[in-house]
Amino acid sequence: GASIMSDDAYGHLATVTGATWGIQGRTFDGDDKITIPNHASIDITTGDFSIGAWANLTSAADYRTIAWKSGADNGVGSYYIRFEITSGYFKGGINAAGDVGVVDTTNHVNTGWHLYFMTVDRDSATGLKIWVDAVDMGTQDPTAVGSISNADSLRIGFFRAVGYPFVGGIGEVFFYKDRLITQLEQQQIYQTTK
Repeated sequence: GASIMSDDAYGHLATVTGATWGIQGRTFDGDDKITIPNHASIDITTGDFSIGAWANLTSAADYRTIAWKSGADNGVGSYYIRFEITSGYFKGGINAAGDVGVVDTTNHVNTGWHLYFMTVDRDSATGLKIWVDAVDMGTQDPTAVGSISNADSLRIGFFRAVGYPFVGGIGEVFFYKDRLITQLEQQQIYQTTK
């Protein structure tokens, strides 16, 4: 349909444009998107959070967005999980006045479905971590990043006006405000939702 609802206490109503439904999730062909209107439960200021999704990347001809919430087209005031252009490397990051993120070194194009996560502990010098299938793929220091609050929508499969459209499949998307999902919890998520 044209809309879906989040499976949480808030019941966020998301608008679906394209992104056809299939047995493993939604298929994105480069111009599809899912938009979740801004709400306090998805707006991060300076707190901890975790975001992840099942994804199956089939093209890296551009930056490919899994999920991105940004207050500006240059990415300032944002959090995101995406893939890098041409390389297909997975990246998670936050941006207040400058981008702080970590990138793995694996080309994920056409490697099938994987569980991608970013966890952000704002008080730890190794607090920004990215994970693939519950394996730690790298860390970065998020302690100097200020508030990433913005009034924009959370976008699945694209980033604002400049695009960065996803090509492939996106399954379940996970978001936890004020909570760090541990490696053990990710392993449990992986086993129960794969």
